Amino acid sequence: MSPGAPTTDDRFALQAGARKRLARLLGRESLPALCVEELGACLAHHLDAARTERERKNNAAAGSIEEAIARACKTLEELVALDSGIDPESLRILRPHAKSFITAARDRIAELMRVPRAYSHHELLMKTGPFLRLIFERYVRGAANTRANLRLFALEALTAADIVKPRIHETRVERLDEYLDAAPYR
Repeated sequence: MSPGAPTTDDRFALQAGARKRLARLLGRESLPALCVEELGACLAHHLDAARTERERKNNAAAGSIEEAIARACKTLEELVALDSGIDPESLRILRPHAKSFITAARDRIAELMRVPRAYSHHELLMKTGPFLRLIFERYVRGAANTRANLRLFALEALTAADIVKPRIHETRVERLDEYLDAAPYR
């Protein structure tokens, strides 16, 4: 979070300039107090989730699930090896189950490797976008109720909280439309 993005535990404090720009996109002179509170809560929640995700990622290496499964398979293979010291009767009972587990685990790892990974910041925007849309729809007036203004409203709010950069590439703007559940504006 940037130094210019103050928050309390549950509210992001929108600066006066951002409030003014957001109000214009809603067709209003100023943002209603309840709108400021709702936007602040929505943005604070997003920032808190992003911070939690960063901390989680710092504590867990990428691919750690796959690595843990691979380690479990290796340990199990060593356990059911002929010279592992297990009595023959236990080995006879354990070996088929171990082999089934190892085969299923390796198949699952291969499947996971083929699945494209979603980036956590995209997942967060997928969750935040609909709330921004609801806030926009609740407070917009008259002719300001356009898809273009919805997109600009979301961009302004996300930029104010330093979640996205002020000038983002067009493909990312189209992705934002998806997150807001709005058709691209042409």
